[in-house]
Amino acid sequence: MKKTKILVLTWGPYSHASSRIRAWQYLPLFERAGGYAFTVISRVPERFHWYSPILFPLLKRVFLLFRCFAILFLQYDLVYIQRWFLSSFLIKILNVKRTPYIFDFDDAIFLNTPQQPYNSYQTDRMILHAARVIVSSPVLAEYCQNLGVTSQIITTPVDSDHIVQKSYNQLDKPFTVGWIGSVYTTPFLEIAIPALQKISQTIKLRILLIGADRKHIFSGLPVEYMEWSIETENQKLQQMDVGIMPLPDTPWARGKGGYKLYLYMAAGIPVIASPVGINRDIVIHGDSGFLASTQEDWEKYLLLLTQDRSLVETMGQAGRKLVLERYDRRICFELLRRCFNSCLNK
Repeated sequence: MKKTKILVLTWGPYSHASSRIRAWQYLPLFERAGGYAFTVISRVPERFHWYSPILFPLLKRVFLLFRCFAILFLQYDLVYIQRWFLSSFLIKILNVKRTPYIFDFDDAIFLNTPQQPYNSYQTDRMILHAARVIVSSPVLAEYCQNLGVTSQIITTPVDSDHIVQKSYNQLDKPFTVGWIGSVYTTPFLEIAIPALQKISQTIKLRILLIGADRKHIFSGLPVEYMEWSIETENQKLQQMDVGIMPLPDTPWARGKGGYKLYLYMAAGIPVIASPVGINRDIVIHGDSGFLASTQEDWEKYLLLLTQDRSLVETMGQAGRKLVLERYDRRICFELLRRCFNSCLNK
């Protein structure tokens, strides 16, 4: 049986969070389903310390050449593009070859910046010429709708085989407030810091930050910084009693996909989040966690969870159940496969 040939162009390598969870981690499921042959080319290679300072910029250009060569000279049945902008020339080449492409994005990449003043133009071009557009949140879907394009919302999936439900039997440890993110999103934590500082005056807390900027100092708090890795991600999540996702109400933050919340809930951890963007859809207030609009809210809900360990367990279990029902990788995979097949007229 002839396999469907699909070219996948990701923003980053496997270690890049967005690319891993919206592209790379689907490949084993497609392989099990059968009938597909994938070629994956990331925008950049993995960063290894021994070559990064010297060879990384060169390798980045080599990878770009690989992408251009694949589009220009090789034949595929479908191209799946995660976040990356094709040039007008390459889009024309795909049109001439009658090769449809799917465009997937999970952030407000259409926002212009001083460094990237053409983001809006390039995003619009990708959306308008795509056979299908996939987004991670209603805010991004609304942007597409304003262009006259109906997109498919596929939430950023969580691998519930990798992230397992925690045990709740360690009641004598300090209450651990956890956050997982990146250097770039670390400043968002400032929203919850005043509440944490106030609570820590009377309750023994542990603040566990995974992937945060170590140069960002949170004075007066018992902060423990940990590096992120795929191998230890689950084990580190298990140490949390509550997972937080503070966000400012900005255009960029409104477009976020809520992946932190999916991770926390998959691990059986109650959540507290700012009611911004898709967070309002993910968090069932009072069931799997809380939405905190003000400093008083953050303080009230954090204090409530520190004082009621049974509530931590009940909310954690509710979150895990919700992930398995709506946000698991297998569920999102089926939606993605239907998108692929609709473009291929299967």
